[in-house]
Amino acid sequence: MNLSLGKDTHYWTDTNGLNIFIRSCYREAERCSRESISRFISGIFMQEFPDMEPENARSFGNDLAEEIIGSGNIEMGDGKNRRIKIEWSSMALVFLYNETRSDEAIPISIDDRYYNISKKR
Repeated sequence: MNLSLGKDTHYWTDTNGLNIFIRSCYREAERCSRESISRFISGIFMQEFPDMEPENARSFGNDLAEEIIGSGNIEMGDGKNRRIKIEWSSMALVFLYNETRSDEAIPISIDDRYYNISKKR
């Protein structure tokens, strides 16, 4: 699976969970789109967690991308890198994302600040 969102954008897992680093969007507006970020994030889930239902990965990836864009956490310009951390306890909730209620939230960290991601649809 091609998981590209531009130069130096990458992810890794460690003892705390899943970490995603999104490089700044300097000169590449397409990379700043919700659709591009959503595809990248949901692709990570489908590749790293093959037991996850693809629809859960896509729904969560879309809602997380919307939060990243909506909260002003990614924009055009040099030096606008983003660090996203999803702890293992939160990852367990992503596996059941489409079964959650809209008032149930999954805590994630964007640049060391916590956000609650909840199902939008």
